[in-house]
Amino acid sequence: MEVLERRLSLKAIIIISLSAMLGPGIFVLPGVAIVDAGDSLWLAYLLALLCVLPPSLCIVELATAMPTSGGAYIYIERTFGPFAGTIAGFGLWLALLFKSAFALIGTTAYLSIIVNIPIQEAAVGLLLLILALNVFGMGKMSDIIGIVISVAIFALASMSTWAIFDPQTLHRVSPFSHNISGTLLATATVVVSYAGALKVAAVAGEVKNPDHNLPRGILYSMGIVGALYVMVALAYAEVLPYLNPPNKEDLHPVYSIANFIGGKYLGALMCAVAVFTMVSMANAGVLAASRFPFAMARDQLLPSFIGKLNSKYLTPVNSIVLSCLLVATIILLLDVEKLAKFASVFLILTFLMVNLTVIVLRETRVQWYKPGFASPMYPWLPILGIILSCMLLAALRQYMLYAIILVLIPGVLTYAFYSRERVSRRGVVGFRGMRKDLIDQELNLERHASFDNVRQRFAGVVVCLYGKERSPDTLIELGIVVAKKRGLEVVHLTEVPEQTSVHDVVDSSSVRSLARRIRVMSKKNQFRISFDPIVSHDLFATVYDISQRLNCSWLIREWGGRDFGTFTMHDQVGWLEEHLGCHLITYQDAGIRYFRKILVYLREDHISPIPIQLAYALAEMHETDDITVVTCVSYLDSLQRREELSQSITDVMIHTRDVQAKKMIFESDTPLRQIISLSEDYDLLICPHAPKKQGWFSSFRRRDNDLLMEESACSVIIIKEQARTTTAETKTKE
Repeated sequence: MEVLERRLSLKAIIIISLSAMLGPGIFVLPGVAIVDAGDSLWLAYLLALLCVLPPSLCIVELATAMPTSGGAYIYIERTFGPFAGTIAGFGLWLALLFKSAFALIGTTAYLSIIVNIPIQEAAVGLLLLILALNVFGMGKMSDIIGIVISVAIFALASMSTWAIFDPQTLHRVSPFSHNISGTLLATATVVVSYAGALKVAAVAGEVKNPDHNLPRGILYSMGIVGALYVMVALAYAEVLPYLNPPNKEDLHPVYSIANFIGGKYLGALMCAVAVFTMVSMANAGVLAASRFPFAMARDQLLPSFIGKLNSKYLTPVNSIVLSCLLVATIILLLDVEKLAKFASVFLILTFLMVNLTVIVLRETRVQWYKPGFASPMYPWLPILGIILSCMLLAALRQYMLYAIILVLIPGVLTYAFYSRERVSRRGVVGFRGMRKDLIDQELNLERHASFDNVRQRFAGVVVCLYGKERSPDTLIELGIVVAKKRGLEVVHLTEVPEQTSVHDVVDSSSVRSLARRIRVMSKKNQFRISFDPIVSHDLFATVYDISQRLNCSWLIREWGGRDFGTFTMHDQVGWLEEHLGCHLITYQDAGIRYFRKILVYLREDHISPIPIQLAYALAEMHETDDITVVTCVSYLDSLQRREELSQSITDVMIHTRDVQAKKMIFESDTPLRQIISLSEDYDLLICPHAPKKQGWFSSFRRRDNDLLMEESACSVIIIKEQARTTTAETKTKE
């Protein structure tokens, strides 16, 4: 597997991010947005910065978890599936195309000051030059980007400081000169100025120490650009009353400031800075935009000819030409204000989806999602990002409707008539939703690597390991006790994204170490233990298929925390537990290696011999006979009911083993709290699985099983007994 060299330093990240943000957002947008914001223009830029911070941090988290080319398109497609990926790809493509068109219009607006040229026609001519540069493979111009950015920052900062403190500008801006709606509209318009995080995410796989450098690079660059934007906005608001503003928007506000305070020479200098900066940005924008249809074609979401490289220049010529044709159409059909607002709408929609993507991946607990950087204050930060994005979209509601139509129509049609028949990916949401597909399908073991060996062996007990167990050896010892003389099978489950072939995954060093320890345990205990590392795209389907095998009667796993996310309602593991075709043991390891005192809790509505049988087997293994069986009754239960319950427990104990364990019956209206209090005097607590409470509100609360696991002072085993059913019988129940 090829791995990109991690060669980009913190300085390189800052330069890449700045190059994506220094352009028409500062050279053109102030003249457009001041119509809505007035003297509050600086506040609009500041609010826009605050609005893009949550999605920017979420993008960094996603980039450290999926450091691959494609950026936000990859994140959304892997999470929501190819349908959402198709629409997101079109949205991101159009966002960059509109921004590139905006940059070209701004460039020719500054050129028109020096040379009398028509703005739109000159922008198309400049686009042809950029097309040639990209086709012939000279589009990056990386050697001069750092110099251009440094000169632009110094020139803009110096000019703004001069203008703000110039004694000629007696006008002092008011923070709230316009109404809130005007400031909010201007904020939504200038959001497009802060698109640096999207570009950095696309090169996350080449960043040195990404867990630290990516968030620092994004925050530093946004801080620099945000301060620069506010300074330019303040300077423009101070200078504007002394200009002779045209009837329409000022397309060269930086020239207007420079010409007023320093005359035509300073104005010409700032024009040159603006032209070089925006040409560089427009070139990079077309280059990046052309990679989205290229990547989508490689993913079979678009026709394959779009994803072909030119054999001579090794560039995606068809994708570049298509992107440039659309940019030319946008330039000729739309004015500057519409360009800016459409670009902002597409960018805001992307930010909204990025925030939602982080929430989905965190809540579904997908195994392969292991970000090196976690966005702070989860889930409140991405929720805030979603709320702010919705507020900005509401301010641009007219443009939002047209933008959504521009994305949805080609996206839906392309997926319906081309992509759907060519891709079978489902995304994380498809694997983590309500799994009726598992009930409807026949048992399918073919899709999992290494499953051929597993299905040929007889094993009544299966231990499932996911790689985060506190002590896999203890789980295996528990499996030996449950299996008795039958075979024990240990499976190590690894979930990978759909884009990764299960046959290309190589066993990690931890898996090889585990295999060695299992061989030693098998020899020491003179017990047949089989080990299989299984790689799958669908972890839940794999566990479900294992449980449905006719020779699997027990499945053992370690408790991995709450079975659902921070605030979402869908309990996926809980759903799986209810549909398994075998008994389930869930073990919470408290670090206790020797069980000298064992507590068995039986609910009064579930007096089963299985927990007591397991307690006796473990007691024999650990050479102890200190077993206590306890149950709780309500204060309102009658004496007769208590006697019946006591006799039922005695009958089960006698039937289970000819050894008399201790027996206790407590009166309590909060039995779980009573058991948790008792657990501090024992090494192991064994109890039956508590059924899931019904009702919408109960989904937000911890389940009784989770409460016992989290708060008990000793190790805990919860047994979920399952009537043996075949797949056909399970269908009938559904």
